[in-house]
Amino acid sequence: MRPRARLLAVIGRELIKDETVALAELVKNSYDADGTYVRITLRYPTEPKLAELEIRDDGYGMSTDTVLNAWVEPATSFKRRLKNVRSPHGRVLLGEKGVGRFAVDKLGSKCELITRRAGEDHETALYLDSESYDTDVYLDEVKNQWEVRQPSEIKMHGTVIRITKLRAVYSRELVEKLHNALSKLVSPFLSPELPFDIQFKAIEYPDLTGKIRNPLPLERAPYSMRGSIDDNGTFTCVIKNEPVREHDLTTLDKEVKKRFQNRLPECGAFKITIYAWEKSPSELKKAGVDEIGNQYLKENFGVRIYRDGFRVLPYGDVDDDWLDLDGRRVQNPTHRIGRNRIFGWIEITREQNPKLMDKTNREGMIQEGRSYEDLRQLCVCALSLLEDYRYPIRPEARKDEKRSDVYTGLLELKRELKDTTAVKIVSAVENEYSHEVKSWEEQIERMADLAGIGVTVERITHEFEKTVSIAKQNQESLLKQFRGSKIDEQHCVKMIDATIQAIEVAETQLKLLSPLYFPQRGRTEDLSTKEVVGNVVFMLSDSLRSRNVSLEIQVKEDIPLRANKGKMLQVFVNLIDNALYWLDVSETKNPRILILIDGKRRTVTIADNGRGVHAKDVQNLFQPFFSTKTRGRGLGLYICKDVLSELGADITYVEDPADRILPGANFLMSFKRHH
Repeated sequence: MRPRARLLAVIGRELIKDETVALAELVKNSYDADGTYVRITLRYPTEPKLAELEIRDDGYGMSTDTVLNAWVEPATSFKRRLKNVRSPHGRVLLGEKGVGRFAVDKLGSKCELITRRAGEDHETALYLDSESYDTDVYLDEVKNQWEVRQPSEIKMHGTVIRITKLRAVYSRELVEKLHNALSKLVSPFLSPELPFDIQFKAIEYPDLTGKIRNPLPLERAPYSMRGSIDDNGTFTCVIKNEPVREHDLTTLDKEVKKRFQNRLPECGAFKITIYAWEKSPSELKKAGVDEIGNQYLKENFGVRIYRDGFRVLPYGDVDDDWLDLDGRRVQNPTHRIGRNRIFGWIEITREQNPKLMDKTNREGMIQEGRSYEDLRQLCVCALSLLEDYRYPIRPEARKDEKRSDVYTGLLELKRELKDTTAVKIVSAVENEYSHEVKSWEEQIERMADLAGIGVTVERITHEFEKTVSIAKQNQESLLKQFRGSKIDEQHCVKMIDATIQAIEVAETQLKLLSPLYFPQRGRTEDLSTKEVVGNVVFMLSDSLRSRNVSLEIQVKEDIPLRANKGKMLQVFVNLIDNALYWLDVSETKNPRILILIDGKRRTVTIADNGRGVHAKDVQNLFQPFFSTKTRGRGLGLYICKDVLSELGADITYVEDPADRILPGANFLMSFKRHH
């Protein structure tokens, strides 16, 4: 048989499902090459003539011989011939069928491959143009250009694949899809000894640029389960914070027992990790899931499969319910956890699960025989254990203990009614009432958030107003000069300089306020506590000066936080402003505020030398609408407590004088360990 050249184009464009699968294949090649990173750079995404996609890694690279006798050889057995099918650093090789180069043609028609083998003093460049394969010639008649040259592209070792004449227009929608797929490509528990980061860069999409990571605070999920299932089907696991337990999944219920009667599971041993959340905004908030995390969960829920650290598609895609979790939920909505609130993964290996083989087109595993269905059944059994754990402690169960009169009345009415139609009507009323209550809770949360912004902005705008007032006075002074008979040049220059300084201060104040802008409220980022406190002190510097308050920041060790900057600004503005207010009211001599940041203990103390809080008021300090100020709203400390609870942190009033760092009011914030 002598294939036509266009066979490569047909395979590349029809075998590879879409751009996400194609890109995944090239990322796998970087992983196989022991790269510590792969950087995907997209240039001019919406301009077809200029658009370029670059995949760069720092792997061990390829020799000229490997490029000419393996990379350009479709369906090569090169990786299959390698001993133990492992990389030099011990990674199990993922691309074994030699179809990765088809992915290049799926992405674009022109390709430049530059590679340098570790230890070599030259690099090899290969140029491919798939348009030449579309002509009516035979495959062996098409010649490719290549050269060996002095290193100009790669400093030490690695590979660069640069693709042009892209087949797709990379709109924001497509780029988000690619970004999403890449975030799920590598197992979250890849060995730290062999790190592998996927980075994305596109000037046109700055918010998607950087290291691709999962924004969900997994360690704070209310329900979690992790463990391993051995060849016999015995599950050794930890559910949330309970002790390690063993369960024989093959005898968990009648159906499963019947399936595995007189035989062992054929899928082999594997690991499973599941995190789950409740759907209500209040419960998500308690678990530290912000708006970005919630959006990520909506787009990435499900249970994925990873083989040797890399994802097996399409398991766990939003439209792929391979465990039939939605079907189970419909049959028993109270007990089962909805698929859209689950984030989890199964870890298999080529060595331990030889019967679980990929299809050539990378769209799932071969489902012949019993191994795939055995895997599926064991996973469902494992998940049922987590559902059993959740059932008695879910929010609805907690509400059962504190049912309102409405719920109690409806329940009693249903018990007394004999007519099934009437019971259904009452149930419908109960459901409607439940939906209304959830809606109210959501609105209250949003109102509280907005109230928090309002309280903070109200305080800071006083500072801004003073700055603007200074600029205005300077301008009025200048105007008088220009209207007068004599112009004092030195005075004018002095006023202009002072105005510029005031405007610069106002500009900085506005920039510091920008994290409070509502669309940014769901965005979390890596923060320095010292830096956030410094920003707040700058914001309130006018008030500190006008009241002659000495403020000192002591940093034993900074505390890194993963949080929303606007919300952290709120916390510190409220606490420092409170201290300023009470120092002023109590007419404290030599007023002082001390902020102590202790990274080892992960605590921040904000203290003053005022009159402190009366013992009878301490228990109500963090209650909403409680205030001892003359015209206070009673929201400041409540908002502080609420914001910090989202981070899993806490704030308390230091009651014991021996524990205080200043004799007045001392508030202690305690942060959990940084992940």
